[in-house]
Amino acid sequence: MKNILEKINQSLDRFLDLQAFSARQQEIFFRSLSFLVSANISLADSLEILMKQNKAPRKRKIISHLQVSVDQGESLSFACVHFAYIFNSVIRAHIKSGEISGRLAERLASLADDQKRFREAKGKLVGMLVYPAIILLAGLILVSILLVFVFPKLISVFQGSSVPLPLITRLVIALSDGLGR
Repeated sequence: MKNILEKINQSLDRFLDLQAFSARQQEIFFRSLSFLVSANISLADSLEILMKQNKAPRKRKIISHLQVSVDQGESLSFACVHFAYIFNSVIRAHIKSGEISGRLAERLASLADDQKRFREAKGKLVGMLVYPAIILLAGLILVSILLVFVFPKLISVFQGSSVPLPLITRLVIALSDGLGR
């Protein structure tokens, strides 16, 4: 039981960390870090500055962990592995290529641009899916109203006739009876 509670707690922590480091927050983080690194401020000092500027405790915790790891000699890309659920393999590869090539500031700025494009594309996609979802919901509500209120009144007309009903009509009657109860 304790193991299950620990896993639930860990999942909740990861979820809250993801909320603290949304795509918008990552964009701001990478752009700020890029700006500081391009100003010839060491990576560890840049991370410390960003950590002190942040008010959100979860974001501060993540940046602090990155800063401590970098301060102990780890590369930023390796430090990000500890938060792989936030910094995916593409992000880590971008950072690693910047570290190897000596163009970390450019790579971080590129990551900020990528996060902005991702966020905008996601917003457009959600916007495009809202209208079909509303139409689908309205259709389901309309069909439910027909099956529960209208069809039961028409069923007596069908059942009063001596003509055998088609299969589809019998299925609709059965569905209407099931929903009406």
